[in-house]
Amino acid sequence: MQEPQGVEQTEKSKRAAMRAILEKWGTAKKYIEDKQDEIKDFTMLLDLLDKEPDESRNSASLMSWEGMPHSGQISNPTENMALGVQGLRMTYKRQLKLLEEDIDNRLKIKRAVDVALTDTHREYRDILCAYYRDRGDRAPTWDKIGEAMGYTEDHVKRLERIAVDWLADCLEL
Repeated sequence: MQEPQGVEQTEKSKRAAMRAILEKWGTAKKYIEDKQDEIKDFTMLLDLLDKEPDESRNSASLMSWEGMPHSGQISNPTENMALGVQGLRMTYKRQLKLLEEDIDNRLKIKRAVDVALTDTHREYRDILCAYYRDRGDRAPTWDKIGEAMGYTEDHVKRLERIAVDWLADCLEL
């Protein structure tokens, strides 16, 4: 007896969602390293903005000069420049916060999958790790994984599907 169409579709979408999570899990190390590099860049930019300006250069801070034209008022270009620097500072700080949240989210995914994998059958864990973990731009092929484990390509794919379904249930997707 065949399952109703909706049940099959739900299983496929759950499996697809779990595979997307496994992709994030597998690329977490590289992803976090890249995000940390971005954090360093924004931190450096913030440090540059926060440095005391050299006395010999014009400052972007709001200054009032006595005896100058316009009654010692702050000129529009100076005020606009200072406001622009403040805006950049706020933007950089907001971006830093987003990057930190992004890293935290990726680490939560990684931890959840790591914990769930400790409870799975070794064979399933080996297949999931071989295909998803620490891979670069190219994933290993199913036939290479099967060859390394002594299985056919079809059997490895079937085991991966079972493992993904089990993991999705474990993580309550």
